Amino acid sequence: MIAAAAGKFGIDLLIGAALQMTRDEPDGELRSWGLAYCYGNRLEAAKVGLGAGQKPDLERLADVRTDMAVLALGLSNEQETPVLQPLLRKEKKQTWAFCSGAGLPRPEGLDTGRLRPQGDSVQELLFLHLLSRLKSEDPVGSVRTTLEAMDVEAGLVFLLLGAEVLVAARWIGTAQPEEKSEMWLGQGPLLRIVAPTPLRELERVEWGKLGNRSVMAITRLRRPIG
Repeated sequence: MIAAAAGKFGIDLLIGAALQMTRDEPDGELRSWGLAYCYGNRLEAAKVGLGAGQKPDLERLADVRTDMAVLALGLSNEQETPVLQPLLRKEKKQTWAFCSGAGLPRPEGLDTGRLRPQGDSVQELLFLHLLSRLKSEDPVGSVRTTLEAMDVEAGLVFLLLGAEVLVAARWIGTAQPEEKSEMWLGQGPLLRIVAPTPLRELERVEWGKLGNRSVMAITRLRRPIG
């Protein structure tokens, strides 16, 4: 499961999101969590794998200060091979973070171009497939063009984070019911949130479900985070 926030927020918002997302999946035990976040002109990340019954200790993130971040949770009931997310990659002096939720494409249809994978996960292949075709001047258009050219059977849900922009996509194929890969956008004063379900405890945030074949970008608006 994945979520993101941009704008004016405290890290406790994402900690609360992680706790609610875990409660909403009672059949799955949390086996990993990861956070990638903007800090100045760079991205920082923390990723932790968990053993059976181990507490996530999300409170260790309490000192994080940021204005844009993505969160990824790995559950024991997920069919795919567990991969610690978000994945990070530095290209052309810029670091990108990527995490995917429900569904993954067939690996044979993913061409990473000149970007060589460091592992063998489908998540990394999808990340590099998208990154190799990403145009910084048109992130939404270039990601949409890439997805339209792919043979997507299952639903794809992913987040792509750079130091200046967050791209969120929900692209549903024919082999997976829509409710398995929902993505919601929450909008509040100076705040945007992307999550698999509305975060009920947040006040003054209006929620709307992203439709099929949705690609959106949130431009980072820097604010003092000291």
